[in-house]
Amino acid sequence: MQSSLTLKRETSTDAARKYFRSRYHDVAEADWKLDRQLRAYHYVEKHIASFEEASLAISSSKQATIGRQVNLALFRFFSHATDEQVVNEPPPEIMVAAAKEHEND
Repeated sequence: MQSSLTLKRETSTDAARKYFRSRYHDVAEADWKLDRQLRAYHYVEKHIASFEEASLAISSSKQATIGRQVNLALFRFFSHATDEQVVNEPPPEIMVAAAKEHEND
């Protein structure tokens, strides 16, 4: 069995940009989608303790797993928010509440 590719943090953004640009003909759209994915990722990194306390994530020192509910809440915010709203991201309590709205989906 072959192990998966591991990228250094410095090159991972470049690799992701290349991937997104290969999937979308419009470079601006590809870059926008990548930006939103990265912002969602960094949001989870920054607020993982809040998601863990709400039993919506499991994390260790090396990795984290978030639940479907968190994915849906992140999508609802990061795919529809304006650029200004994304810069002024909501506090984790709001994202946790949004995730809990999906508990019975």
